[in-house]
Amino acid sequence: MLYYSQETFQDFEIQAQVKISERANSGIFLRVADPEDEVQTGFEVQVLDSYGKSVPGKHDFGAIYDIQEPAVNAANPAGEWNDILIICRGPHVQVELNGEMIIEVDFSLWTQPGKNPDGTDNKFQMAYKELVHPGYIGFQDHGARVWYRNVKVRKVE
Repeated sequence: MLYYSQETFQDFEIQAQVKISERANSGIFLRVADPEDEVQTGFEVQVLDSYGKSVPGKHDFGAIYDIQEPAVNAANPAGEWNDILIICRGPHVQVELNGEMIIEVDFSLWTQPGKNPDGTDNKFQMAYKELVHPGYIGFQDHGARVWYRNVKVRKVE
């Protein structure tokens, strides 16, 4: 289940604090065109209990799910608050977690559905270069306890 914004956003910054329980798996969905199909019409910044993992992957906290792994694992342990900042400007997306820049990606490099620029597969039917449209912001409830507070969204030009 996802809880969505009432309006759509294309170029924006979102700041929030997030705390997760042990083994939690959730996410922040962005630029979702169709709330009935968020996975294929938007993208997800992963929220996952992956504290302590030495080499983060494409499904760990802060990753752009199945697309780009974080440069470093900056996640705090379960039960502690994490500060997250996500900036979306056209095809450029940045994710900062707990003061560290962990993702800097250019979606214009994702030109084929189901493929990452490095040739690895992803599960998406749309090339990510298409995900520069306005869309809703959604907070996922994936069954584990996750808390969000101090959520601020600001449109940017």
